[in-house]
Amino acid sequence: MQSDSHPSRIKLQHKLTLAYAAVTLAAILTAEMVALAGMALIFHEPVFTRPAWGLHVAFVAVSAALVGLVLGARISRPVARRLQRALKVSSAWMRGNLSLRIADPTPDDVGLLAEQLDLLAEHLEDDEEDLDELRERNARLTDQVRALAVVEERNRLARELHDSVKQHLFSLAMAASGIRTRFDALRDVPDDLAEIVQEIETTAQAAQHEMTRLIKDLKPSSLQDQGLAEALNDYTLLFGAREHILAYLEVQGNDALLPPSVTETLYRVAQEALHNVARHARATRVDVHLRCIPELVALTIHDNGVGFDTEQGHRGLGLASMEERVLEVGGRLTVESQVGAGTTVQAEVGLTHPLGRLSEITRLDKQRPNPTIENWAWLGQRLVIPVGQTWPWLPADRVHLRQPLV
Repeated sequence: MQSDSHPSRIKLQHKLTLAYAAVTLAAILTAEMVALAGMALIFHEPVFTRPAWGLHVAFVAVSAALVGLVLGARISRPVARRLQRALKVSSAWMRGNLSLRIADPTPDDVGLLAEQLDLLAEHLEDDEEDLDELRERNARLTDQVRALAVVEERNRLARELHDSVKQHLFSLAMAASGIRTRFDALRDVPDDLAEIVQEIETTAQAAQHEMTRLIKDLKPSSLQDQGLAEALNDYTLLFGAREHILAYLEVQGNDALLPPSVTETLYRVAQEALHNVARHARATRVDVHLRCIPELVALTIHDNGVGFDTEQGHRGLGLASMEERVLEVGGRLTVESQVGAGTTVQAEVGLTHPLGRLSEITRLDKQRPNPTIENWAWLGQRLVIPVGQTWPWLPADRVHLRQPLV
């Protein structure tokens, strides 16, 4: 768009001023000529001599031109200012700033044009907001597709391990058991050979158990069938029993409406964090807290272990992989630790849909068998009712429960 100072452009105000001056000059000269002609007809003689006539016409012409210029300038200046305002606002629209408006309230053609342009800018601004929302939604869908692809790959690996490696380990254990049974029926079997067979059988059985655990980690059935809270409950129970660490799980809110990608991510973060507790923390207690509130879900794992100095890095503790997982679903991971004071890992993920709607939560929870407060207490969860909402099947005096898992 050309600027106002472009040399090839004559400003509208100048054009209007010259037009008013020309019209005024023509009108006054015409009136003067008519008046002089009328006077000559009435008096039957010219009013001015030839030299005086020329001076008179020149004086009238100059006076008319000056009057026209003054009137033209005064009349055209407001119109020019209104149009310059429209030009500046439209230039801002061209640069992407659609929030400005011309806002010309004058009830004439220029004002009507400004009103129509403002309406056009408003529609463009709405369309731009819709496009931004669509781009954001597409980005979220891309992240979810990527996360679901990872889940599908984990499921495929779990099936392959179950159908191939686990079966081979089972066959190896059975073969070693058969050989050991035959050795028991024979005499003069070298002791070292019997010990080797026994070791093969024991190793195969241990590998079977480890493979079962690995398959469960890759594809936890409780996560697929029951949701994040119960999957965390199962895993925390097994963790506490296996590692001899006092473990607590607390769930606030409802996890029924969490997207699958977020559920998978938080479960993997909990696995990695508890794995770090077992390997590095030397803790005697760990608390897992899942909080589901409108538009936000947060998972916090805190232990009372030895801790570490966060300024020294420790990215080898699986923190980088946890942070990458959380970032993929649009969340953030924070790690707080101090030597001798334990470690706290927190993953927060913002949600695009509201949680805690009574109709949706009640409908989803009532699909579960026996949705009573006793089940939640047995799971070691704390159920917190959102303000202003009630669930008919929850006794009012038992909505805040917390039970240790080991």
